[in-house]
Amino acid sequence: MSKIGIKAEKDEMLIDALSETIGDYSSKRATILKKAFDENGAAAVAELEEEYEALLDARYELRLRALDRNHHLYAALIQAATDEVARLKTDIKTLRNISKLSGVIAAVVDIVGRIILILALA
Repeated sequence: MSKIGIKAEKDEMLIDALSETIGDYSSKRATILKKAFDENGAAAVAELEEEYEALLDARYELRLRALDRNHHLYAALIQAATDEVARLKTDIKTLRNISKLSGVIAAVVDIVGRIILILALA
């Protein structure tokens, strides 16, 4: 397999991981939001919902873009996003760190945003 093929595979792995994580969040959404409300009130629920929408938008944008796989930041950004998605997935599955969940989602969205800006628009 060529380097481009391997890199394209990493893009798909990231999108698949995002999709799976979004599915996990969706299936536990009521529990997550209730726990967020109980721990930190309505503002925490609103923040989580905003970040969740941003995560959906980020996945959509990744699907639309053809990334510059030869860009010097490609491997590091894809790996950073994949690592954050794994962390987010663990937190969602275990319902751990609910008070920090919006921050983890925001970190994923931020990295995906950088990927889109740097690699898709380069």
